[in-house]
Amino acid sequence: MSVPVLVYCALLGVLLTARPASAQEPAPIDSSPTHRRHLVQATLRGGAAWLGGDIERHYDRNGVYTGLGIGYSLATRGVDLGGGFDFLAVPDADHPRRAYIPTLALRFHVPLTASIEFGLGLRAGWSWVTMANVPDDSGNLRDHTFSGVHLGLLPHVRVWLAPRLALDLGAELLVAGGGDNLGSEIRTTHLERSARVGAFGAFARFNFGL
Repeated sequence: MSVPVLVYCALLGVLLTARPASAQEPAPIDSSPTHRRHLVQATLRGGAAWLGGDIERHYDRNGVYTGLGIGYSLATRGVDLGGGFDFLAVPDADHPRRAYIPTLALRFHVPLTASIEFGLGLRAGWSWVTMANVPDDSGNLRDHTFSGVHLGLLPHVRVWLAPRLALDLGAELLVAGGGDNLGSEIRTTHLERSARVGAFGAFARFNFGL
């Protein structure tokens, strides 16, 4: 066999067995959830409430609260920024309380696994707490609104159930209320001019990634 034929065969073998220079190993598949930056949130909450407003114990000082909330969060790997609106209700046959709370929130978090985070939420905003059907000294029933700063602390765990869905489960400590909107215009001997609602309970928040 001539030399050119041997060279040709050698080159052909190299071309058939060599890996193309442009070929690369396929990237490993990341099975962990995709963490979304923009989250729409829906919250369910409930627990025990301490009720202010009464001077001489004419009204309940304790109760059970339930609540709903909606919100938005801009998520990062360390600190999330968000805002929302919450509604809390403390049922009472005679004097139900309601709280309306727009809020701004910070959430600090660290990963525990690829799909689980520990978070600490801090929140603040203005609040309006209503107390209905309160008789004044003339016997007329009036609705009072106590408005002031709202504060909250929420330690929780976030579990990513799917790339676009996460669930937060945790505890919450909330305080809302403030000064009476009627001020000194209406004389009500048994009602304070400033009152707050304190709540301690649990919450579940659904996070929907966009």
